[in-house]
Amino acid sequence: MFEYKVKVFNGDFYPANADRLESILDENGRDGWELVNIIPQIKSNSSSGEDLTCVEKVEVGYNILVFKRERD
Repeated sequence: MFEYKVKVFNGDFYPANADRLESILDENGRDGWELVNIIPQIKSNSSSGEDLTCVEKVEVGYNILVFKRERD
């Protein structure tokens, strides 16, 4: 049986944030957590609110990191 943990990573995965992301992964890995998924949360500059059919540019607003580890 597993337990899960979710963390929000604000920022992109470009080199400027690589050290911060690596730190999060190392810290959780030491506690036995394994990264199993990254879920990007999309933002856009759509002029029609949430309607993404007329989007000019799509960007990731933040990422959700999903970790799991075996339950003792």
